[in-house]
Amino acid sequence: MAGPQQLSLTQTHIVHSDLMDFDFEITTQGPPIDWPEPLPVVYQTDANFGIGFAADMATMLLMGGEIPPVLTVGIGYPVGGDIVYVTGRRMYDFSPTSDEWQLGQLNASPLVEGEVVGGGAPLFTRFMSEELWPWLQENFNVSDDRTYVGDSMGGLFGCYTLFNHGGFFNRYVIGSPWICWDHPLVYDYEAAYAGANDDLDAVVYLAAGGAEDVLSPAFDPGATAIFEQARTAEHTERLGELLAGRDYPNLRLKTMIWPEETHFTVPYALIAHGLRWVFNAG
Repeated sequence: MAGPQQLSLTQTHIVHSDLMDFDFEITTQGPPIDWPEPLPVVYQTDANFGIGFAADMATMLLMGGEIPPVLTVGIGYPVGGDIVYVTGRRMYDFSPTSDEWQLGQLNASPLVEGEVVGGGAPLFTRFMSEELWPWLQENFNVSDDRTYVGDSMGGLFGCYTLFNHGGFFNRYVIGSPWICWDHPLVYDYEAAYAGANDDLDAVVYLAAGGAEDVLSPAFDPGATAIFEQARTAEHTERLGELLAGRDYPNLRLKTMIWPEETHFTVPYALIAHGLRWVFNAG
């Protein structure tokens, strides 16, 4: 039987994290042209499902002159398209804390296997900055210009990083942030940051769909219950309003709600609109 197909222009690597005692599958793609200058880096989470369209869109945006040449770095797991495994693991990596109700719903769901736990985001942040970044510097010609792209739980992780580990990423493309996790955790992070800082030097693109609650009738009832209470578009708008109201001198912010997009179509729009905006926001 033939092995997994590799995307054109991409390379796949296994990078071990001593901090997390875990092997990550890292997929990289540079520009389709020779480029002598150090490349900005776009960190793309959920690479098991999103690296294909993320890498392709980076190439299309480059061809249109809308972003500079970049190195796209997809962070995923060496399990292919095993959605059951990926669903459980990403909940741990992207969540700063535990949400007992949501975890209870998931642990009773056929969408996961074994016990799903939360709270891995602090270590995952350190993996990105202390282990993956030095590995990228050693193996690629990269600059210190770093962009984070994450959706859903990856959007929650982006919010966590923005307010708690500022400075590592220059730009954030955050889609459908799962602000309902351990609510009002993200708002607490935002308020704590605002209380201790008078500036936020970052470029932030926040987006969600106006139809985030639209799900297949065959979707798992436990997960459906979570989505029914998520109010993702409402939370995204509120976070954008809070940030805009802080009047941070060096924050460049755009908040977008796409009326017809669902939770599962937002990622496709996010890459095109988000990358274009954060690289041209001045």
